[in-house]
Amino acid sequence: MIAIPYDLVDAVIRNFDADILKFTTEIKTNLNIFKKDPSLNDKQKNYVEKLLSFSDKIITAKPDEILKYKSEFDGIFSDSEKATDSYKTFKDLLLKKLAYSTRRSDFYPNYFYKIGIKSCVYCNSQLTVCIEEEKGANEDPIYKAKFQVDHYLGKAEYPCFSVSLYNLYPVCGSCNNCKSSKRVSFILYDEKKNIGVSPFSFELEKGSVATYLTSRKFADIKFSFKEPLVTLPTESFQGVFDISGIYETQKDLAEELIIKAEIYTESYKKELKKQFPKLFKSTGIFNRFLIGNYSSEEDIHKRPMTKFTIDIAKQLGLIKGK
Repeated sequence: MIAIPYDLVDAVIRNFDADILKFTTEIKTNLNIFKKDPSLNDKQKNYVEKLLSFSDKIITAKPDEILKYKSEFDGIFSDSEKATDSYKTFKDLLLKKLAYSTRRSDFYPNYFYKIGIKSCVYCNSQLTVCIEEEKGANEDPIYKAKFQVDHYLGKAEYPCFSVSLYNLYPVCGSCNNCKSSKRVSFILYDEKKNIGVSPFSFELEKGSVATYLTSRKFADIKFSFKEPLVTLPTESFQGVFDISGIYETQKDLAEELIIKAEIYTESYKKELKKQFPKLFKSTGIFNRFLIGNYSSEEDIHKRPMTKFTIDIAKQLGLIKGK
């Protein structure tokens, strides 16, 4: 629900320079062999040749580079051709040459562990974590992914970008299944260095808190999910993922925040900071104590429900907004 900067991704990529060089060399070798396959037709050979021409950058290409390369592939196969068995066979063979399935187990878990995304980048309601499975030969931990990888440009239509790191989004299984080949307008990676505002928001409906305070029934709590307007061929988050439906099941979380806002008055918060100065050395730690989650938008990916919690807590005055 919020973009992360290129700088963060590039810093992580540099940790894997040796691996990426090895993978790139394997890709080039595989593609050079594949282009000589007599079963390929002229269009398929052309596709492989184009992919070879930028194979040195295929893994680390930035989003703007990927879009530039995309334009070179768009005219090779028509939509009707992509529906044929011949294309599907070619696509599956190409994915094998790029070793996409292998990277899912031997590289992506360790890579995304260092990226630090721990919740679905679409719904922010489910964990997308990498857990330590065992120690490697050099006692370095080997991680196992507890998430699925969505391709911003789908691998069925663009198998050429199946291993492009900037085309990979860690998501929960539910969102991955809902999205399938649909296109949403959200871009996870952004070149701006100072990224801290999400284009999405949750908001308690006017009068909702007052109604709840009278009835004390969390079913009376009403909220809305807001997102930027989209135009075809992209689809809305609400339409694809049913964000409102997901968060309707979490009204008790909003209820807890309302109760906390009643308890933690400004005077009480000041007294807590005064009594426990060693515990609450920073505003961030104090706010996490208050709301039970991270309180800065730049930390949305660190824990599920962060975006919802921040927005409601700010509206209630439990924490201060920027």
